[in-house]
Amino acid sequence: HPPTHQERYKQLLRQDDDDLMRRLFYCRGGHSQLVLLACLLSEDPVFKKLLGNLNIEAIESALFVLKKPYSAKNLDESDIELGDSRFWYRRGTVVNGFLEKLWQVAWAPVQETKQIAVDFRRRPEKQELLYLFVPNNQSLKKLGEEVGTPERFFRYAEAAYIGDLLEEVRITVKKSKGHGGDVEFKQLSEGELQMLTVLGLMRITREDHCLFLLDEPDTHLNPIWKLRYFDDIEGVLSSEKDSLVQGESQILITTHDPMMVGSLKREQVHILRKHGDCSIVESPDVHPQGMGVTGLLKSELFGLSSTLDIETERRLFRRNELFVKSPRTADDDAELSRLSAELADLGFSTADFRDPDYALFVRKMAQHRKFRKPVLTPEEQAEQDRIAGEIISEILREEDGE
Repeated sequence: HPPTHQERYKQLLRQDDDDLMRRLFYCRGGHSQLVLLACLLSEDPVFKKLLGNLNIEAIESALFVLKKPYSAKNLDESDIELGDSRFWYRRGTVVNGFLEKLWQVAWAPVQETKQIAVDFRRRPEKQELLYLFVPNNQSLKKLGEEVGTPERFFRYAEAAYIGDLLEEVRITVKKSKGHGGDVEFKQLSEGELQMLTVLGLMRITREDHCLFLLDEPDTHLNPIWKLRYFDDIEGVLSSEKDSLVQGESQILITTHDPMMVGSLKREQVHILRKHGDCSIVESPDVHPQGMGVTGLLKSELFGLSSTLDIETERRLFRRNELFVKSPRTADDDAELSRLSAELADLGFSTADFRDPDYALFVRKMAQHRKFRKPVLTPEEQAEQDRIAGEIISEILREEDGE
C-alpha cells in the first residue's frame, strides 16, 4: 500500500532535510508540553498574552526524557556508521538540528533502563531512557537560539516526539504571585492545558491558507474563556502587515455549548440533526448573536422547553394544572397553596394570576400536555409557538369584542 502521511514524514526525518512543514497535523496529548516551551521561547506578543492569561511567567526547569525508538532494534551498517551513538544511532534532521544542541545545554545526561508498562494489558517492558535536564530559563533560551525560531524549535521537538525518540518533557513553570508559585506542568488545570494547546498550536502551525478542525475545544474551559474564545482565535491567526503569513484560514468547530455560539451570525452556524437514517444540516432561522444563553437553550439550536431544573418545572406545571382545575377539592386547594408558597420562595410570584389575560392564557396552554417534557423537537417548538400565538390572538379578539 502507498505510504501514509505519517510514514512519509518519518522518512523525511531520517534524511538531513530541513523542510519540517507538515501538511496534515493531528494534535496529541504530548504536544501541549512542546507548545509551552515554544511559547516561553518566543517574543511574539500573542504568545506573551496567552501565557499572561494563564499567569505563567517563565520556566523553572525542563527534563527531556528520550527513549530508545522501536526502530533501533533493527540497525544496519549505514545506521551504525552514520548515526549518533548517544541517541541509539539515530540520524537525520532531528539529531543534527535538535538533539545535538539539547545535549550541549543539558546538565550531566543520565542513562537508565527500567521496566515500563506500555499499556494496561501488557506486562512491563524494558525501556532504555536518556534524561537531559535543562536547569533554568536561561539554558532554555540558549537552546532556542541554537535551534532557531520558536516555530522551528517546536517542529524539531515535535519531530522527535513523532519519531519515537522523545517520551515526554517534565516541565516546571513559575506562575505569577498569588497563582501558585512554581508548578509542575501536569498540575496545570485541564482548561489551562486545552487553551494553551489549541491556541498555541494554531499560532505555530498557521500558514497562508489553513483549515483548522476543532472538536469541542471548549470542554474544560471556564465561562470567561468561552466568551472570549473567538476573539482569542482571531488574535492568534492575525498577521502583521510585514508578516510572511498573509492568507486566510478557515475553522470548523463542533460544540454543544451555547456560550460558544452566542457571538455568531446565523450564516456561521450549522445545526446537525438525525432524522431516521439520514442527517439533516441546516442554519438557524435567527442570528444566535444577542440571544443570550437562556434564549439559545430554548431556541431551535438546543430545543429545551425550559432552562429551569426538572423539579422546579414539575412544580410549576402542577401549580398551573391545579389553578385551571375546576372544581377543586380541599386537598387540591391545600396542594395549590403549598406549591405557590414554595415557588414564591424561589422568586415565582402568584400575583400574575390576578391578571385576567395571563390567567386565561395559562388555562388554555395547560390543556396542551404534550409540551411538558424537557426537550422539544423543532416541529414541536413551532407548534407550541403557533398555539400560543393563536391563544393570544383569541384573547385580544375577545377584549376587542367587549
